[in-house]
Amino acid sequence: MHNRVWFYLFVLIVIGAEISYLVGINSRTASEIELLNQAAERQSVEQIENYASGQTDGYKLVSLSKKLGSDASAKVHEILVLRAYELEPTDRDITVLASYFDARLEPKITELDPLYKK
Repeated sequence: MHNRVWFYLFVLIVIGAEISYLVGINSRTASEIELLNQAAERQSVEQIENYASGQTDGYKLVSLSKKLGSDASAKVHEILVLRAYELEPTDRDITVLASYFDARLEPKITELDPLYKK
């Protein structure tokens, strides 16, 4: 009887060690995946910034932002829309989009379109 107790205790220790090892591997893998996703996001933002800085048509930037949809982060949309506003500051629609990212532009909306309501 005494041998069985030691056997079962040893089995519980081995199983506990295996579980903790697998949990450690799982959390380490998840953190590595998160780091890779963050690096990809930074690279995507840099590429979009380079593209937007060379673009001269605000409507194309807004169209690109629309095509990216929910696949892109809010930072990418912000870069595209604010650059479009720099290129087309008198366009009401682009100003409305840009006011979502920059609250200082809200008074300009009513200046461009007096009938605009939030």
